[in-house]
Amino acid sequence: MVRVRFNAQELQNDLTGKLIQFVNVKVLRDGKITWDHLWVRDGKIIDGAAVFYDEKRKADIEVDCEGYILSPGFIDIQINGGFGVDFSTLPSTDMEYQRGVEKVSRGLLSHGVTSFAPTVITSPPEVYARVLPLLHRRDGSAKGAAILGKSSCNSNLVFIYTYTLKDLLFRINCSSSMLSFIFSSFYVLYSL
Repeated sequence: MVRVRFNAQELQNDLTGKLIQFVNVKVLRDGKITWDHLWVRDGKIIDGAAVFYDEKRKADIEVDCEGYILSPGFIDIQINGGFGVDFSTLPSTDMEYQRGVEKVSRGLLSHGVTSFAPTVITSPPEVYARVLPLLHRRDGSAKGAAILGKSSCNSNLVFIYTYTLKDLLFRINCSSSMLSFIFSSFYVLYSL
C-alpha cells in the first residue's frame, strides 16, 4: 500500500483498477458532515465494508485528506460563459474560441465543478452556425472540467422568428379589443 497526501502528484496518474481509500476525511452522510473513510475504484465510490469482508484486501493507495471535506464534483448544466469568456460571442478564430472554452473548463474545475454544459444564449443564426460545432464533448482531467457537449436538443428545431408581437397575438386568436388593451397598457408602462 502506498500512502500519499491529498495533493500528491501520484494521484494525477492513471488510477484505473486501483483501490483507493481516503482517510482523515469529512464526508456528507445522512445530512451531516462526519469523519469517515471513503473507498473509490475506477472513479466510483464503493462500499468499504464489502471490500474488507468480501474482498479481504487493503487499499492500493491510502490518501490522507488532512481533515478536508470530500464530495463528488458539481455539474453545471447551463452556463453561458465565465472567467471573462462568453460562449455566445463570435470569435475571430476557432482556436481563440477553443482557448476560451478551455479557460472556463480550468476555472470551473478550480471551484469544484467537474463537468459542464456550455450554453449559447438566444443569438443570430450565424452565431449558432459558428460556435455550436466548437462545443464538442470532451472528457475532464486534472487540467479542466469535462465538457458535456451540445444538448440533446434537435438543432433542426432552432427557428428564427420574424413575427411582430401583433402577428403572434393574432396567431393565438386575440381579439382586436384585447390587442388594443394590450398595446395601450404597454404604451402606458413604457411611457412611465
